Amino acid sequence: LEHDGAEALEVRIHRTVEHSDLLRFFVLDGRQYRSAYPTGTESQGLDDPRRFDEDRTMLGAEQEAWLDGEFAATAARWNVVAQQTVMTATPIPVGDATFYNFDQWDGYVAARNRLLRSLVDNQVRNPMVLSGDIHLAGVHVLFLEVGAEIGFVALFQFTLLRRAHVGRRPDVCLRDFMQAQRDQLHAPFWLITA
Repeated sequence: LEHDGAEALEVRIHRTVEHSDLLRFFVLDGRQYRSAYPTGTESQGLDDPRRFDEDRTMLGAEQEAWLDGEFAATAARWNVVAQQTVMTATPIPVGDATFYNFDQWDGYVAARNRLLRSLVDNQVRNPMVLSGDIHLAGVHVLFLEVGAEIGFVALFQFTLLRRAHVGRRPDVCLRDFMQAQRDQLHAPFWLITA
């Protein structure tokens, strides 16, 4: 997609991609419709209470409503949310302070909670999140934060990196992980509140 920048360009990127009733991808656009960083222009910084504001959004109201409707309608066995940034909470302790990357979902806590709550409320089967835009790979469990109370949702996030960053292809690493964990890897919903 080329654009000379002379005028605003809005392109709908979010969509679903299906592979029979086995697998459905929900491809999100977390760049075009998001709120500004809670600090204004700084993408990283000390913890800021504005990152919890209910009116903050990573996806925009229209895309959030679309996604909720798609979650309600899916009958796929595996449901994968594919999007650009790390969704799991990633606080970075530095001495007595805690830093956050506001460009990721940590800058949009209420929006992350709405997405996770929609997965729970719609009883989406075997959900997973694919993330990128970071120079590491990992598997994480996502948590639903509700004010001071933290609930637990058994939902896995796979953070993949580009081929240039590792000696092995990310799809091979993911395949090997899935094969090694095939008897243990499942994603039922458990919501446990304190």
